Amino acid sequence: MKRRLSGLLWCTILLHADFQPSRWKYRRALSTTGSPLSVLTIDKGIYIHSQPGLADLRVISGQDEIPYVLEKMSGSHRRVDVSSDDLNQGVAANGDLEVTVDTGNDHRHNGIRVATSRTNFRQRVTVSTSDDGKAWTRVRDASIFDFSQDARQVALLDVSYPVSSRRYVRLTIHGWNDPKAISRCWVTLDEDTPAMRDTIALLKADPVLEEKTQSTLFTWDLGVPGIPHDELALEVDTPEFERAAVVEASRDGKEWYALGQGVLSRFRKEQSLTLDFPEDHQQWLRLRIYNRDDKPLIVKSATLSAIRTRLKFKPASGAAYALYYGNADARGPSYDLRDLLAREAPAPEAAISSGQEETNSAFREKPPPTKPWSEQHPGILYVTLAVAVLGMGTVTVRFLKKVGAAKPEPNP
Repeated sequence: MKRRLSGLLWCTILLHADFQPSRWKYRRALSTTGSPLSVLTIDKGIYIHSQPGLADLRVISGQDEIPYVLEKMSGSHRRVDVSSDDLNQGVAANGDLEVTVDTGNDHRHNGIRVATSRTNFRQRVTVSTSDDGKAWTRVRDASIFDFSQDARQVALLDVSYPVSSRRYVRLTIHGWNDPKAISRCWVTLDEDTPAMRDTIALLKADPVLEEKTQSTLFTWDLGVPGIPHDELALEVDTPEFERAAVVEASRDGKEWYALGQGVLSRFRKEQSLTLDFPEDHQQWLRLRIYNRDDKPLIVKSATLSAIRTRLKFKPASGAAYALYYGNADARGPSYDLRDLLAREAPAPEAAISSGQEETNSAFREKPPPTKPWSEQHPGILYVTLAVAVLGMGTVTVRFLKKVGAAKPEPNP
């Protein structure tokens, strides 16, 4: 029992001893107000000197570690399939394929998505809606798209349109005349709350044409690793187009891996010039746009951004606070504050600022790991090995001599 209590006490001490000023390299003073919740937006400088994921952030007041919550302002997206299993498709008199879906009564919808086994196509489509399946109103002209090359497939098989509550939705695929081309179809309702984003870098377009893959490459060095990014938005001067694109990342600018893929397009008054991908922190970024036999896009510039991250904590009146960061070995803290805030009524928040970054005077570089005794005294090790080899050789020679002496003489 004493050993168990001692173990629990030691674990408790270790948990409370997580923050030791000598292990954190950077600090910033934090301003506070009289609001119940202080909110700090994480900036580029904090990202550069922190762990990816910000596990080493600590809010300190005096000698006390203050609980905080990290909040990503990622917005929300909700997609609901509202269509029934009724799917009718056939070829109209003008030779175009028509797919009609009955959504039932009193259902809101704003998108249609199809599944097909066809690849490498770009087809113009029209979406129409109707209350009775007879009188139709056109609500959107767009296109569906599939591109397959280099073991990659980039597809855009859904079309959005203004929210409607009409019962029937019809998708006309111009140029297709096979009534079995579409294997499945969904009518959907998308409800979005936009994310709040911060610009990470404004990137100059310097294209390089790659004839073998019929693609254009844009390569950017962000200067330092550690800066988060998950969206690339382009400024393009080409009037109308639709191209597959792939975003890649690299630690050293030599070995690359794919981050994400998508379709860049501009059609009449509509356009899609943004590529989203999972958050990454590497120093090098590359964009590949597949042109096929079309002329390359005229890309003027690009903007790299990330979802905004905020740090929230409850300040005490009159207390001074500082943010510490820059500890590669720190673990992510676990506080009760997130659960407590979820149970409380929403409290007023006040945006606060941080002072200039300064090196923590108490910081001490982590000593290098102790080398094994054999690496600390290589000379002794080599002498010992030499003696051992010499000894084994001497023993072996003596043994062979004894064997030779004991061998009986052959009979005459």
